[in-house]
Amino acid sequence: METAGLQVEDLSRSHVVTRVTPPGRPGVVVKMPSAANLAAGRSLAGELLVYRLATWMESIAAVVPQPLLIDEARQVLVLRGEDLGPSLATAAVPEPALWAWCGERLGTAMGRWHRDTEGLRVGGGARPFALDLVERTPVALGTLGPAARQVAEALLADVAVGAALRGVAAEWTPACLVHGDLKWDNCLLEGPPGAPHGVRVIDWELAAFGDPAWDAGCAVGELHVAGALHGAAPPGAIGAAVGATLQAYAAAWRPPDTATLRRIGRAAAARVGQAAVEHAEAGPPEPVQRLIAAAQLLAADPEALAAGRA
Repeated sequence: METAGLQVEDLSRSHVVTRVTPPGRPGVVVKMPSAANLAAGRSLAGELLVYRLATWMESIAAVVPQPLLIDEARQVLVLRGEDLGPSLATAAVPEPALWAWCGERLGTAMGRWHRDTEGLRVGGGARPFALDLVERTPVALGTLGPAARQVAEALLADVAVGAALRGVAAEWTPACLVHGDLKWDNCLLEGPPGAPHGVRVIDWELAAFGDPAWDAGCAVGELHVAGALHGAAPPGAIGAAVGATLQAYAAAWRPPDTATLRRIGRAAAARVGQAAVEHAEAGPPEPVQRLIAAAQLLAADPEALAAGRA
């Protein structure tokens, strides 16, 4: 929509998100909760807290868009929209050459904010959808359409995937601030089109004091998601990108021990399975089947990360 040169673009998914671009001036992105989400008890409290942390914590400021207004009372967040490009889901999935680059930058950023918030008990109590799903909560299953519910039930019935999901829940070890939903839809390329120089992470609604292995597993899992959605990834592309991600993560914080790598592997399987559920309604069946197969392979051998085979 355009009004007297003012461009207004609706970017809403769950909450209300609007990009406003005045003529000849940098645009801004305005985010606020919808009435339905507020009625259901879903606010922006966790996300607003993260942006408050960004005002004094360099590692978070470096990975989130610049906040221009943080209003906890009115539940409004205004972000600088300049230089924020498309999501990794849009731009990087078709370009396997970018996968290791994206993994390295996300691994570095994630390691830094995990390091700097270790022991900092902040954020809400929201949990990743996959953990609600494994407990078959009515809310989790009730939000799914018929095709998505069928995929979810099949994954829960799979011995390896079910065990991985239960393992993530049973071994959940809170240690630092986690994003909670670190998928490529929530990561934006920064910089001019065709020449990105960084990655920014958005949608911190599930941010909480949680298990860093979940964030790391999501970052690894998204590389397998990219491979499944791409359909014809070059041999070794996923493994090289996973290695780049974990090496950067270890360099920014500390090398994960063998037990942590196993937990990251289980989290990666859970994230890929969640992606299969998310794509079940809108996407064609072939990518969904590849996502299911990838989740099963990861779940069957979560120690592959610990052994350096992923």
